[in-house]
Amino acid sequence: MKKKDASPRKAKSEQAGRILAAAETLFFKFGIRKTTIGDICRTASISRMTFYHYFPDKSHVAEAVVNRLIDDMMGTFQRIMDQDVPYSRKIAEFIDIKLSKADGMSKAFIQDLFLSPYPRIHELFRRRSEENLQVALNEFRKSQRQGHIRPGVKPEFLMVFLDILTELAVDERLVRLYPSPRELGSELMNLFFYGIIQEGKSS
Repeated sequence: MKKKDASPRKAKSEQAGRILAAAETLFFKFGIRKTTIGDICRTASISRMTFYHYFPDKSHVAEAVVNRLIDDMMGTFQRIMDQDVPYSRKIAEFIDIKLSKADGMSKAFIQDLFLSPYPRIHELFRRRSEENLQVALNEFRKSQRQGHIRPGVKPEFLMVFLDILTELAVDERLVRLYPSPRELGSELMNLFFYGIIQEGKSS
């Protein structure tokens, strides 16, 4: 008896994956607001009927993309933090990976995430961001106990400061100064972790 090439479940999973991959590519390049369902269907080479079989509207596929993006980043964060390497190297590696990811995102997409006109996406991003901040807070406390972070620094202060940096990442006054989100993000992260004084120039 010949084996079937693919099970119905696998075929459906592959189609859903194509939709998500197409949506992610378009959202990253043009933003969520400027991307239409028609754009996603053309990029994924599927019909609108197929799209609606998996997602009721654009907001739902955007939620799936956001969830996958955050899950990937948090998985990367945990993997890096679990490495047996110096703490400064962990931070440098995480910043580099995060900025590399941001480099593939347009300003429109990043602004849509933080200033989303879609209530469901805005609420999802807010909730997932809070969850991730709690994970980061626990990691900061652990690192502080291990002597990697100055004992006088409150981890809660670091969290509030990171929130402020997040707001600055979409501030039009700063966005205009840098050619890409990666360069602006790099400036903000370097300021957060290393300050503005060059090593050996503080006297």
